[in-house]
Amino acid sequence: MITNYKQNNDIVSPFVKKQAYDISGNETVQEEVRKNLGEYHFTATFEQDVETLKALQPISSAVIGYICKLKLNGQVISFGRGMSVITHLNKYMERNISFAFNAALIDAVVRGVKVLDVMHTNINQEQNTDTMSNETYETKKTQNFIPITEKQKNFLLRLLKSNHASENEYSLVDGLSKNEAREKINLLASR
Repeated sequence: MITNYKQNNDIVSPFVKKQAYDISGNETVQEEVRKNLGEYHFTATFEQDVETLKALQPISSAVIGYICKLKLNGQVISFGRGMSVITHLNKYMERNISFAFNAALIDAVVRGVKVLDVMHTNINQEQNTDTMSNETYETKKTQNFIPITEKQKNFLLRLLKSNHASENEYSLVDGLSKNEAREKINLLASR
């Protein structure tokens, strides 16, 4: 269903083409584009996602799960998770396995993009470039990051299961800090 919007008592489509910026002669934009050119050496390593399999074992024994570790020049930049369940609705085993595999890779790449932003910011600061505009975003510095404890993680996974959480919520658990985990536990426990 397409919703129309009223503007000055006239119906206006939400799909009106908007004017794009003209960046053809903008040297600052071109400089930023050139910073991203080059060859990147990524390595993707896959393992079976044992934690997901264990967590979902009571629901189904037909769960397939992967964890993808993405590295750039030998340095880990992200982890991704992908899973699928073989049922009578989606019985094509090869397609399901391929879906879980690809989902883990895509998840790792999406999460890795954030790390690449930080790496580019650090490189730009080291080079002390004067071409950076006032519109450049500053990254939030994380101090004293303490990862989630195993006890918190297990309890949080149980709470997520009892609250019928989405796959995305499960995949975020490993990246939580101890404080973030505590807040999430308090939120879920209060439901």
